[in-house]
Amino acid sequence: MGVSSPDGSKAGHEQDVGALLQRAMQLHQSGDLNGAQPLYEKLLAVQPANVDALYLAGLLEYQRGDYVLAQRRLEAALRQNPSASAIHTALGNVFRESKDWAKAHACYQRAIDLDPAGADTHYNLGVTFQEQGDLQGAETAYRRALASNPGHPECWINLGTVLKERGNLGEAESCYSQALQLQPRHALAWYNLGVLQSAAMRFIEAVGSFRRALEIQPHYPAAAYNIGVACRSAGALEDASDWFNHVLTMQPGHENARHNLGAVLYELGRFDEAEGCFRTLLARSPGNPELNYNMSLLALARGDYASGWRAYEWRWLGAESSRRHRRDFSSPQWQGEGVAGKTILLHAEQGLGDALQFVRYAPMVADLGARVILECQAPLGRLLRSVRGVSLVVHRGDPLPAFDLHCPLMSLPLAFGTRIETVPAQIPYLAPDPVHVGQWGQRLGISNCMRVGLVWAGNPRRFSEQQSQVDRRRSLSLQQLVPLARCQGVEYISLQLGDAAEEARSNPAWERLKDVTRDIADFEDTAAIVANLDLVISVDTSVAHLAAAMGKPVWMLSRFDACWRWMRGRDDSPWYPGMQIFRQSRPGEWGDVIERVVERLEAVSKR
Repeated sequence: MGVSSPDGSKAGHEQDVGALLQRAMQLHQSGDLNGAQPLYEKLLAVQPANVDALYLAGLLEYQRGDYVLAQRRLEAALRQNPSASAIHTALGNVFRESKDWAKAHACYQRAIDLDPAGADTHYNLGVTFQEQGDLQGAETAYRRALASNPGHPECWINLGTVLKERGNLGEAESCYSQALQLQPRHALAWYNLGVLQSAAMRFIEAVGSFRRALEIQPHYPAAAYNIGVACRSAGALEDASDWFNHVLTMQPGHENARHNLGAVLYELGRFDEAEGCFRTLLARSPGNPELNYNMSLLALARGDYASGWRAYEWRWLGAESSRRHRRDFSSPQWQGEGVAGKTILLHAEQGLGDALQFVRYAPMVADLGARVILECQAPLGRLLRSVRGVSLVVHRGDPLPAFDLHCPLMSLPLAFGTRIETVPAQIPYLAPDPVHVGQWGQRLGISNCMRVGLVWAGNPRRFSEQQSQVDRRRSLSLQQLVPLARCQGVEYISLQLGDAAEEARSNPAWERLKDVTRDIADFEDTAAIVANLDLVISVDTSVAHLAAAMGKPVWMLSRFDACWRWMRGRDDSPWYPGMQIFRQSRPGEWGDVIERVVERLEAVSKR
């Protein structure tokens, strides 16, 4: 903070008083508050009404955090010089720190009335609006401050932050760049730029910006932490692990760094180390839902279903994907007790693949004597009407009939006490209407080749950055699968929906890829197509579950940090006997996966 008289006048008339004020100001300007404070007190003992001393002493107490004394000094200064805008601004700052917003605004407005072009006043008014959550007011105030003083880096930074929060990322980035032109070694500007780049998923650039912040300010745990987050988002898991460890050397109590380190170690398959991180945090916060949920994923990935399914109930509080679908019914959740003669609602809760995997339990509930109502996502409705034991299928969002009990589909393994050796894998348990199978068979026509369905990308799930990251890691582009297109004796049928489906319509390397997806209305259609295929090759998405549940051979292309349900270190699945898993050997590396699939496909297609 610069220190000067509010009106630029000389402080006092006597030479010794003037010298004393000058010495106090020098110490104050250098940051020696303890040295300056007694000099101001000495001067005020001689001249209690000295406006410069009162103002500067008020600033000093504000800097020290003694807002009561700061207010007293500044109000005394205003009694001596009520037309000094700088004193009104300083008093407004005091009231802002005390969160007395009305008085802060009144002070700033009076300062603006006295000096409409006062950049500092508009800047501080913007800070006040921003702290109150009034982004429009903050933006207006910052723009006015910059109109008077465009060389104010902090104002550019704050305006950038406001614009980022309002969704104007392009202009926000320009603001941070402007701040860095004025002050290239401004650590906060580099940090904020990195945050913005991360939000725009420009992770490599973000890492560069955070590194610049760390070069300027080496002890900057937030910058190091965000490098770890950006590396994780980019799939550089080992680097992310290193950075989270670096944060913990700087700040051992950084809980987010330890939590993220545990998550990264889990994704790297280093389960024991991940558990150590989570248990350290659970010792401090045993009821933390997200930590308990993460522990459930560890147990399930290890195949420890006894404890895993119990802990998985924490998903309703600890997992974003589950919290969005939590239901509060007046009827109780079924826990596995006798259900004969009662009506039970089984309801899908997360993704389409989850519903397809766990609907296998519906016949088991019906076999206990219950009337089963199944609520599912609309695209599954037609297909799931064929599931044995289901009396009624209701689409999610439609009115529900009366029922006695309910159970989320993914809580059924807990209700049945499922263990690895008791996974219900009676395949097939899904089947499309034979009439639809015949219609799609005619549509596809006769082929002398091996027919292979292909899915190369999942649902981007843009509603959640965390879920989007997972999708980016599990998905490929069709171009990456070109080596498969060269296999002889194979005809490919695209089962890819969503944005990625466009790749099938514009890739000349895939002339043997038949695309009929524009006519797929729902999973009944997809299932009918699959029934006409010999094999499905798919990333970890709903079609892999569908085909496997129908009893079709499925080759699943799995990211390194596979979902808990596929466990680790195996190329098969207890849930789907006809599935073969081709896993990445390193995070983000699909080349070896594709080589293995091509080798296997060439061997199979020549039979």
